[in-house]
Amino acid sequence: MSSNEQIPFDAGFLANFADWSPEMAKELALDEGVKLVDQSWVAITFLREYFQENQGPPINRILFDRFGKLVDLDKRDARDLFYQLFPNGPTAQAARIAGLPKPARCCI
Repeated sequence: MSSNEQIPFDAGFLANFADWSPEMAKELALDEGVKLVDQSWVAITFLREYFQENQGPPINRILFDRFGKLVDLDKRDARDLFYQLFPNGPTAQAARIAGLPKPARCCI
């Protein structure tokens, strides 16, 4: 990532939540081979808001349920859409693009 080389990362995750920007998300998505569409931004916004309110990322059950409500899909269809939007491990890949710090129990 060219313009963000001075920003610290931890195993591919942004080290500081406040360093994130939409422009950075576009670069991170490009690095991940992900095309951001409107529904991707809904997911990214939800992840950032949830993280700010709860000081951590949502568990998958909550993620897919709330994302589904935001995009007007049932939980199963929302899960399938999330996997289409972020195919390389949707929660970790989406978290990286959304600028969330590396989760404590991350396997990466």
